[in-house]
Amino acid sequence: MNFQHLRVDTTHPSWITVWLDARDRTLNVLFEELFEELRMVFKVAHADPTQRPLILRSGKAKGFVVGADIKRIINIRSDAEIQAFMKFGQDVLHELEELPNLTIAWISGACLGGGLELALACRYRIVLDTPETRLGMPESKLGLTPGWGGTHRLVRTVGLQRGLEMLMTGAPISAKVALEYGLADGLWNANDEINPQIDYWVAKLHNASKRRIPRDLLVQWEQMSPERQELRRLGLAEDQQWQIPARQAIERAIELGIKESPATAERLEREGFFELLNRPKVQETLALFSAPRKN
Repeated sequence: MNFQHLRVDTTHPSWITVWLDARDRTLNVLFEELFEELRMVFKVAHADPTQRPLILRSGKAKGFVVGADIKRIINIRSDAEIQAFMKFGQDVLHELEELPNLTIAWISGACLGGGLELALACRYRIVLDTPETRLGMPESKLGLTPGWGGTHRLVRTVGLQRGLEMLMTGAPISAKVALEYGLADGLWNANDEINPQIDYWVAKLHNASKRRIPRDLLVQWEQMSPERQELRRLGLAEDQQWQIPARQAIERAIELGIKESPATAERLEREGFFELLNRPKVQETLALFSAPRKN
């Protein structure tokens, strides 16, 4: 297979490494072509009779995946186009989530937004313990919501209180906090050889039980009503009130994901996104966020 944005290493007998390496980008971001290549890898992995584990790693000098391609998003001009973009990503992450292979996101540096959504669709996440490693969902700071299942996968992984706070405030967490929250399943060390560490985690996680999703999420949701009201405005300055509609949309998606289904949450992510995206303050913020940085 001839890839433009991935490198697939099948030489190790015990696992396959999928290097994320978006062409002509300093940092990894997610867009249709990269998703399509991931889908091709998943089809091959699914058909592989040995079902070797997939290790997703970054081929960049910095970061795992920093999110969706912002430049792609701000050029979208219709609701149908953004919904198609988001639905495609959601479908690919579902395919990743449903793979029979063990899947591990091997994370170093920034793992943000869509990057964390990709990692959450893996069965496990092993994280480099350095100050540069940050995991988070910063979409609300841009006046937007997650678009690839983050509203339901995060709260089912770290719990409602922690998940709501991360989604509402957009604040990232460190590797050690991610381990404490259950967002990371283990830590790796850049000073030690990588392959023995991957060997260790592949063997350990092959026999691990999947973390159970709490069955009382609906009860917890109703009990958290006062806290939810506080979280809608937590940390917002007077000039940041324009972010509130995004927080309300996130809350609604989480609620429907709990009361109905994750598919309902993802539908709401898609259907409400264009309205948020078209707001002038959001467009202004995205333009600033995507502008080239001066050294």
